Amino acid sequence: MKRFIFIPLFLLSFSLFAQVPFQFETQTFGQLGLTTNEQIANYLQIELSDLIPISQNSSLRGQITSISPADFYNLLLSIFQDNDISALLRIAKELGVTFDRFLIAFNREMSFVDEEDLQMMLAMYRIGVKWDLISP
Repeated sequence: MKRFIFIPLFLLSFSLFAQVPFQFETQTFGQLGLTTNEQIANYLQIELSDLIPISQNSSLRGQITSISPADFYNLLLSIFQDNDISALLRIAKELGVTFDRFLIAFNREMSFVDEEDLQMMLAMYRIGVKWDLISP
């Protein structure tokens, strides 16, 4: 009987850690032969409209092919584990609004970040939800 309980628990714990198939891929997108945003978005199983604000952001402009899928995944994971972002996620949840609507309203009132960075944060949020890094 104990074996039957152990197997489902083991499979459940494995599925929690294997969120996306490429999270451990250490070759860069360029080394994988992915040179366009469309190819990278397809590989990452995300919308092109979510990748474009990230790849065109001033901090990553022209460098998206030089990072690995694992680095990209870990970047998003670390962003959503940041204390400030975690606090904003909790506030949005307590208010009963989605994080993207909360962030847009917060930014409108507080001039939190410029429009380019806001669009990048919203795209990262959508990707984080799709990859189950965070709950909506």
